[in-house]
Amino acid sequence: MSQSAKLELVSFKVCPFVQRSVIALNAKGIAYTLTHINPHEPPDWFKAISPLGKVPVLLVDGTPLFESAVILEYVDEVYPPRCTRLSLWKKRGIGHGSSFVLSC
Repeated sequence: MSQSAKLELVSFKVCPFVQRSVIALNAKGIAYTLTHINPHEPPDWFKAISPLGKVPVLLVDGTPLFESAVILEYVDEVYPPRCTRLSLWKKRGIGHGSSFVLSC
């Protein structure tokens, strides 16, 4: 996947979990669209891309990425600059760097 991929972040209007993804995308200056869905009446297209019905989902040229930690790793690996804290945590084998955005 390349830096020229079309990105769409799917969320509910009030979702604390999507905020990490929004912060990372904005901090790196990455162009994306944000699509809000109704969690009580999710559209069929959302059910097809998120079988568990969870957000956030990042569509990368139509391919879904689930879970904010996975989205953060994708954004960090594909869009420079690398965020040092996440890279350091990965080297040390310390879980995922959920607070890496502060180190960008």
